[in-house]
Amino acid sequence: EVKAGGVNYRDKVGKRAELSASYFLNEATTTTDQQSQRENILPNGSFTTDQTTYTRDRQRGHRVNARLDWQFDSLTSFRLTPNLSWQHTS
Repeated sequence: EVKAGGVNYRDKVGKRAELSASYFLNEATTTTDQQSQRENILPNGSFTTDQTTYTRDRQRGHRVNARLDWQFDSLTSFRLTPNLSWQHTS
């Protein structure tokens, strides 16, 4: 199962700056349900082994991006572009 979503933002800041930002989240869940039965046949008899395994793993990722453009004059500008991402597994 996979879920994902995000938001974007963009706006002028004053007369000379523009800010844009985005946030994105995704989550993936993997479920494994496994059953096995093994029969061991030996010279003096046999025995059976039953095994059941259930696992569920979830990964969640976050990503934040931003950009600030500042125009000082017609020849000079400044751009700041921070990016941040992190992931969690449980």
